[in-house]
Amino acid sequence: MTIDVADARVAGLQLGASSSKFVELWGFPDYSGSLQPRKPEMLWSHTTKVSAAWAVLSLKDANSSTVELVRYAGLFHTSRDDRRGTTLAAFLRHWPRGHVVTPVKLNGKTVEYNVAIGRVVFAFDLAKKLQAVGLSAADSAPKLCVIPSTCAAAILN
Repeated sequence: MTIDVADARVAGLQLGASSSKFVELWGFPDYSGSLQPRKPEMLWSHTTKVSAAWAVLSLKDANSSTVELVRYAGLFHTSRDDRRGTTLAAFLRHWPRGHVVTPVKLNGKTVEYNVAIGRVVFAFDLAKKLQAVGLSAADSAPKLCVIPSTCAAAILN
């Protein structure tokens, strides 16, 4: 799937789209409900465990199908040939505009490193390899937990 950084899109879909568009693309979710209090979400997983999630959508509210947050760790690439496994150093060479690397902490521990480019957030694991991409409001992007399996596991613990 192509990540369009300029238009903040994953495979042509952006925030504000209907969750049904993501279901058409990824199939039916393995879980729909609240992982966080009062936050309706849809989760896709490789197994029956939430901690094996590869995608999570957060919806605007319980009465809406409008997507307001995307976390995606499937196969993807950017126009600058970044994909899962790209090192943080190589990524920063591909996007040389002085982007800030932000450590993301959950329960007091660093769980990932993020580089936000507008509304697109690239998440690197502790080995500093690209693992996931997210779409979020620009102001919350840098500190957002993006790697779906990491975020889901932390929310449930």
